[in-house]
Formats: sequence, C-alpha cells, structure tokens
Amino acid sequence: MNKTSIRWIVIAVLSAVIMTYVFLTTYSLLETSWMWGYEASQEQLFFEDQAPVPSVLSSTGSLFKAHVIRNLAKTELDWKLHTSSNFYQRHSKLNCTKWVVLTTVFEPETAVYDFFSLPDWCVVVVGDNKTPHNYLELLAKSTAVQNNIARNTIFLDVATQKQLPYKLVAKLPWNHYSRKNIGYLYAIHHGAQVIYDTDDDNLLIDPEEIPDSSSLFSEIQTFSVKSSVPVALNLYPYFAPVHKDNKTKVESMWPRGFPLDAIITSTSTSLSLIGFGGREPSVIQLLQQHDPDLDAIFRLTQPLPVYFQEPSKMIVVPKNSFAPFNAQSTLWKRSAFWGLYLPMTVTGRVSDIWRSYFMQKVLMNNNMSISYTSAKVRQDRNVHTYLGDFNSEHDLYLKAGELIQYLNKYHTKQGQSSQMKDKSVQVMQEWYEVMVEMWKIDVIQQQDLTLSRLWLEDLNNIIFNWGDSNNTK
Repeated sequence: MNKTSIRWIVIAVLSAVIMTYVFLTTYSLLETSWMWGYEASQEQLFFEDQAPVPSVLSSTGSLFKAHVIRNLAKTELDWKLHTSSNFYQRHSKLNCTKWVVLTTVFEPETAVYDFFSLPDWCVVVVGDNKTPHNYLELLAKSTAVQNNIARNTIFLDVATQKQLPYKLVAKLPWNHYSRKNIGYLYAIHHGAQVIYDTDDDNLLIDPEEIPDSSSLFSEIQTFSVKSSVPVALNLYPYFAPVHKDNKTKVESMWPRGFPLDAIITSTSTSLSLIGFGGREPSVIQLLQQHDPDLDAIFRLTQPLPVYFQEPSKMIVVPKNSFAPFNAQSTLWKRSAFWGLYLPMTVTGRVSDIWRSYFMQKVLMNNNMSISYTSAKVRQDRNVHTYLGDFNSEHDLYLKAGELIQYLNKYHTKQGQSSQMKDKSVQVMQEWYEVMVEMWKIDVIQQQDLTLSRLWLEDLNNIIFNWGDSNNTK
C-alpha cells in the first residue's frame, strides 16, 4: 500500500470520527432542548420575542446582565388567582399552630430528635427517593421520642406524597430540595401559624425550645440600619464572628448568596445601627454557630469553625436593602407563608437564596420585613465536598449582585395598585408577578412559573388568607 493510499485512509477515518462527534453532539443538544421544552410545547404558554441581551465582554470573561430576554403570552400575563371552592380535605387529625418542616435523605440525626421532643410543636419530615423507607421505625428506636412520634410527627414518604391532594406534588422533581415545598403546604393545611424551616444537621442550642418569634422581638435588643444603607446588606459582621481556636476576629465573612463584588465594601464600611420601633418581622433568620451558612469560597479559603459572640441582638433589614436568608434555621410567621416556595429549576444551594430575594421585594412593598438574630442553632454540617458546593452555587456568584439591583429598581404593578380589596390575593399576585419577572431575565426557568401558579392555587385550596389566624379548616 503506497503513501497516498494510507493518507486517504487516515483522512477518511478522521472525517468519520469528526462527523460522528458532530452528530452525537447535535443529537444530545436536540434531545436536551426537547426535554426542557416539552411542557411549553404541549401547553403553548410561553414565547420568546426578544433576542438575548449579549453579556458584557472583556478580557476577563463575560458577565450576567439582568435584562428582559423573553416575555409571556398575553393570556399568561393576565393570569389571576381566584377564590376557590375546591377545598382540600386534611390528610391527618394533627392540628398544630407551630410546625417544624424539614426534608432529609439520611437516617435520623441528633438534631432531629430534639424536634420530636418539643411539647408545643408538630414535625413534618418530607422524604425523597433516597430517604430510608423505615425512617419512623428508626426514629422509634430512641426511647426519648417514642411517645411523641405518634402525637406530633408526620413522615411523608414517596407513597404518601403521591396520595396528597396538592397539585404541586406531581410536578416537583425527585431528588431535589424543592420537595420540601410539600412539607410547607402540609403544615399550613394542618393549622400552622408559625413554621420553623430547618434541616436535619442544625441542632438547637437549647434543645428544649425553638425560640418564639414574638418573644425574640420583644425581649432582645432590636435594631435597624441608619440612613445610606447599601442595596446588598451583609449583617454577619455585626454579630461579632470569631475563629473558635484563637478567638481572633473574622475579618471578612459573608452569608451564602451575598454578592461577591460587594464583599470588600461590606466588610470595610461600618454602618450605624439605630433602635427599631416598627412591627415584628415576618421572617427571622436564626444565625448558626460552629459552621454557619457560608458559601464554598469562604469554606475553601478560611478556617472553620466560626462562632458569633453577640449573644442577644436582632437587626431588621431596612426597606430597599436585601439580605440573603436560608432554609436551614428560619422562623416564618403566617403573614409570609405565600413566599415559602422553593424554586426547582435551580440547584438546592441556590433555591432558598433566590427565594429570599424574590419575597423580600414583596415584603418591602407591603410594610413587612425580615431580620437576623443572634445564634440559637449549631450546625454540625452533613458531609459535603466544598468544590461540589462551589459548582452548585455558580448562579449565586455570577447573578446575585445584578439580581438584587434589578429587584430594587423594579416596580410591581400590584404594588402600585390599591384597588384590590382582598389583601391576601394582592400579595400573592404580586409575588407571582415577581416570579414572572425573574423568568424574563433568565434567573429561573418556565417550570417554576407553572409550579408557582400551582403553589398559589394549593394555598387557595387549603383556605390560606394573608394575616388571618383563624382560617384553616
């Protein structure tokens, strides 16, 4: 075989390899596009009428810019929440005003046992495909909680979830943190006036008590921030964080979801605190000792554990400022339950932070607020790989700063209107409007719009009325 023949054989083989690669890549992209677009193609709900706005390009890469890149069809823009007559029947006889909501894929942890021993609280544990099916049996091995399990505990395994009446259940993905939304609905349906939103690796410092939101507000020093408040507000430094081993001050510390480009300013600028005389916050973030809620960049570059030294302080986030809060140790009053929904088209490490920013916009439009308070919880974190967390938190690093600037400037149509007589409908409709806006700028995807409507309809069908404490049947 001469050299010319060999050359043509090599060229033919390389051409075949390249064509195969192109085919497989194209097929993969088409398949992915079809999977994500199936629901929209079936329902014909959405259309994109504007080309994406190019990112700002430079020698250092591209940046996310919060611009509208798509719009809803008019029929969807006009979607309204209407009074329901299709009320759901309760799943159990449990009726508590205080509920702990958590989801887990592990066997019962030490932190969980404390919740089941609290006399005034009920607990709903939302399972997933990976959660041990005999979770309650494993719990019952602890003699300390045996008597309480039947009295105050619901475990929603996979089979039980499928039997619930909520529209949201069938649409939520498995093996995702957003399954926790089912627990929120369950608690609200069964009498909740207060929800403690937590995880199974957060231990109460006082194992006999979840702090009462009203008591916290009335019994400890409550502050807000004086004038000239930044849009991105980092409150961690005001609770005196120190490294445990040598008690040295943590010079730069920020919560997960805080914009990276605001860190230096937030830690080098001292804000003035003033006494707060307003109404009780609707959401209270309890800080965590030992391994607080931090992003992977902090954990990869700075030593842990970290402890907050400030023993008794609450700081209310002022209007037109945004502070991220989590789904790990947060108290929710009934007036804010509409905002509990966790988005499902982002990772679990992003979902609760996006939720916190979305609903803060609606809170501030309706004279409600959130606050941080001194640590009441110790987090003994489940096993994580920090680089895995880093990958999951990608959106937080690249989009958080732009997102809150956009929210700060955005004016909701519902917020500008005072024509609506039903306050509950107005607030929930306004929250949905914010969700639509977040889809328009590519922060969440269309499945979250479908689910957010189902979320509101489910709330409506369990007779949820904003601010009404005697309405659950």
